[in-house]
Amino acid sequence: LNSLELTLLTSPMTSPMTSLCLTLGLSMSLSAPAVAQQYVTPAGTSSASGNSWTEPVTLQEALGRAAGNPIMFGEIWVMQGSYRPTLTSDESVSFVIPHDVEVYGGFAGNETFREQRSPSLYNMTVLDGNLSGVTGSPQNSDHVVRIPTGGTAPKRVVLDGFLITNAYADDSSGTTVAGSGAGMLIGDTTGVVNGIVRLKNLQFTDCRSSISGGAIAGFGMNRLEMSDC
Repeated sequence: LNSLELTLLTSPMTSPMTSLCLTLGLSMSLSAPAVAQQYVTPAGTSSASGNSWTEPVTLQEALGRAAGNPIMFGEIWVMQGSYRPTLTSDESVSFVIPHDVEVYGGFAGNETFREQRSPSLYNMTVLDGNLSGVTGSPQNSDHVVRIPTGGTAPKRVVLDGFLITNAYADDSSGTTVAGSGAGMLIGDTTGVVNGIVRLKNLQFTDCRSSISGGAIAGFGMNRLEMSDC
């Protein structure tokens, strides 16, 4: 299946997809907490403070901090460059976007406001699952990005301004979840992703799945909004 395929698999409690910008289940009124930015560059380190472009952290470190404290670390600014989920050959490692976290790419590395991002840099901010060195290899990342199920309170996740590439969801067990959503896997069959998932300014290339959803597969979502993808 090619990387332009979008597959949304819903639970029996959700309504069918009607458009690329859609509501599944109940619409919710959400209020976003005040957050401080974390700064990510390709040269970032896990020990840096992450509070400026001169003290950047890795993307995985930023996501880990945000998972632990989304109020303090829940907005992540990512400088143009290439980012892999892991430097090992472990295909199961993904960029996991926690709930109540917003991740923005397309920065040159000197901005002080999000609005200063350049759209020309969106497809130069790359989440790359090429672990094998070979495009289209089954040894590349199973899912470059994952958005987990969870929570009973309204949640939100934002991913904006990235190129997602080089993934292959080819789980040998043949399960629908593991073999779907190479570029991005939203949720699974164990629960519901509560609240809103907002995807904007995303491009998917060379993402393949053995079952469905080369670019994106979604399970049990309440609401998904997509624009400029």
